[in-house]
Amino acid sequence: MAIEHAMWVHGHAVSIEQPEALQAAFYRGFMTELIGKANHAVWVHYAIPTPVITSNTRLRADAVMLRYRTEPMGSSSVTAIHVYDGEFNIAVFGGLGPSPQWALSRSEIPNTPHVNWGIGVSILIQFANMAQPKFQISSVGCDFLA
Repeated sequence: MAIEHAMWVHGHAVSIEQPEALQAAFYRGFMTELIGKANHAVWVHYAIPTPVITSNTRLRADAVMLRYRTEPMGSSSVTAIHVYDGEFNIAVFGGLGPSPQWALSRSEIPNTPHVNWGIGVSILIQFANMAQPKFQISSVGCDFLA
């Protein structure tokens, strides 16, 4: 099936669930940089603009994407990605490895469910046991099918 819509939000549109797990958060024009506390984890959340119906057709969630990097190498990693349609969890993905270069991760949502309420993407970031573990995120997106 062809993608009907691809919707993205910028990395600085983040909501941080546990700010106490961070030393600092820097919101820059091109990304958000999270500096974590050693051996801590933090959930961050993104609300994806969601075209629920187009041309009288209810859309389906196909995949979520994340553009990120970890600096220095091994300082942090994504341990889980959860995808929600409103309050309903529609997908859970395992972790992503560290990446010192900007990486694009694409995770396909099983069964491409119809979208009813609005897509939220929650990302669990684990910080390593080091002085200033960093995680940088530039954007999060979702592909929708007709």
